Amino acid sequence: LSAQVAHGFLAPQSTGGRPGFGFTHGIVREVAHSQLPRLQSRRLHGMAAAWIESHTGDDRASRLLELAHHWTEAGEDARAVACLLEESLRLFSQGFAVQAVQVGLRAMRAAGVEVPDGSDALGAAIGANMAAIEALTEGRHPTELLETLGPPSAELALRLHAILSTAPFAFQSNQFEVFAWASTAAMRLVIENGAGPPHAFSMYSIIKSALTGDRAGGAAWSRAALDLDAATGGGALPAVGFIDTWFHGHWRAPLHDSVAVNEAGARRALSDGDVQYASYNIAGGVNLAAALGRRLDRVIAKGAEALQ
Repeated sequence: LSAQVAHGFLAPQSTGGRPGFGFTHGIVREVAHSQLPRLQSRRLHGMAAAWIESHTGDDRASRLLELAHHWTEAGEDARAVACLLEESLRLFSQGFAVQAVQVGLRAMRAAGVEVPDGSDALGAAIGANMAAIEALTEGRHPTELLETLGPPSAELALRLHAILSTAPFAFQSNQFEVFAWASTAAMRLVIENGAGPPHAFSMYSIIKSALTGDRAGGAAWSRAALDLDAATGGGALPAVGFIDTWFHGHWRAPLHDSVAVNEAGARRALSDGDVQYASYNIAGGVNLAAALGRRLDRVIAKGAEALQ
């Protein structure tokens, strides 16, 4: 190392308060990297990622994108996607919803999803996905599709995880084209592969209602999601329950039924450490309780309790 420093290729550099070395210029780094055999490069990237993982403490958040880069170059796509989705959730929780979606789209690409670029491409992809879903279902009721579903492969599960984790952030940041594309893309993948999670049906139910005006048809996809979740252990209840109550249940069932679903979804999410959907369900339940005309002091107390 001392020789490389003397020749001006490396310089002392502190990262996260720890001493180390860094290249003096990006060109130097690229030249050095290009001379490495591919297998050796992957091994070194993996070693770098593993070292960062084991030595980061409170500064982990500042290194998630760096970790994702190293895991990608090491050929560890699942680990790269996990880091990108962690960073996306961190940004969203701090109020940077647009940036959260941008990082989420990177996670999709890292998972092998072809992401349309630009409004025109998104619009075309949404139309193509909707047409493919209609053709593949051949007029069958959504619940009929459940009979043929199996567990997804690791590759498919990774793609769906990246898409379905990012879609809510697109909705909340008013990037509705991205949300519509992500929801239809996930549903198309599920139908084409005969495998996937319940909340793919839920996300699609929102778009089915919004783009076609067929609210009953959209609700049927949401009902299928609830049925599939019940049949597979209830692990997706925080997502499928919230979507059903927020987008469909208020006109299809008594509001007090939806409050009960939100409360159950919040409990499941909290037990699973899913802060995102726990928050959605708690907020949904509080809003519906107020709409039911329940005593305002109790509604306020419920909301205040959740904030703790």
